[in-house]
Amino acid sequence: MSKEPSSVTVIVTPRERFSVCLDSLNSVVSHTAHPHRLIYIDGGTPSHLSSEIAQICETAGYDHIQTNRFLSPNEARNIGIRLATTDYVVFVDNDVIVSEGWLKALVDCAAETGADVVGPLTCQKLPLHTEIHQAGGLFADDHLACPT
Repeated sequence: MSKEPSSVTVIVTPRERFSVCLDSLNSVVSHTAHPHRLIYIDGGTPSHLSSEIAQICETAGYDHIQTNRFLSPNEARNIGIRLATTDYVVFVDNDVIVSEGWLKALVDCAAETGADVVGPLTCQKLPLHTEIHQAGGLFADDHLACPT
């Protein structure tokens, strides 16, 4: 189903809104040159948007997994991760607008550093990519952080 063999699966999952889901998916289509597989988890998207998502996915060679009920982001991630068979998995919320080269930068960072988890610079509000929401962070293995 995917366009070409790759080392990364992008899994798009729902958040609490659908108002920018088409813009989000179109930004991924337009700004992702790095080889990838994409799985779009469509959890209860309104039907007029879901049909457009399905068409975009079909045209781009992406997988479109549709459910007939709303899914929490973690439910959707769990569905997607079970379908991923690549070295890397990238989770993208359905309201994220990506910029050119975003996926290659994440994969390169993970490969160069040997990191288990990498994250992008995340911006918020309009105009796009002008206000920083999150830059960097620390990942902690919860079972090590919590005494038993």
